[in-house]
Amino acid sequence: MSEREKRMADAYETFHAEVSHLLYEIDPAGYGASIDSPLDEYDEETTRLLLKLQNVSSIEECLSVVSDVYNETSTGMTSVRDVNLKVAASLWSAIQEYRTALTQI
Repeated sequence: MSEREKRMADAYETFHAEVSHLLYEIDPAGYGASIDSPLDEYDEETTRLLLKLQNVSSIEECLSVVSDVYNETSTGMTSVRDVNLKVAASLWSAIQEYRTALTQI
């Protein structure tokens, strides 16, 4: 693996951890921070979200992806619009930071 590939992999790993953490803190399914569960509780949802968020270009697209992922999972994640908006806004911010980090590699 080249140095550039390693830095890109590290950036993705950091991005994944950040998204997992924000889901844990917002806790849309009620099995994260609200019950003090292990920090990796939202890793599966994070992976699903990141696969679908690769090409989004707006917070509205993030909201659509969040709603879709919530609807297709059986984890009990809420589909309440206010929570979806909070998650989408946080994801959009994280995506922008990740994309900026990639341009610096």
